[in-house]
Amino acid sequence: MIRSLIYDTAILRLTSRWYAEVLTRLPEGAAPLDVGIGITNLSEGIVR
Repeated sequence: MIRSLIYDTAILRLTSRWYAEVLTRLPEGAAPLDVGIGITNLSEGIVR
């Protein structure tokens, strides 16, 4: 539960800002590819 809170409050906000910044710099008509590596915690069976 704590890990989820940390992720949601810290990492998710940073990621959103990074995406927003990148999208403003892409040329019109560009097709960005998000490979979606996510976060995996096999010991708890959680995949995000």
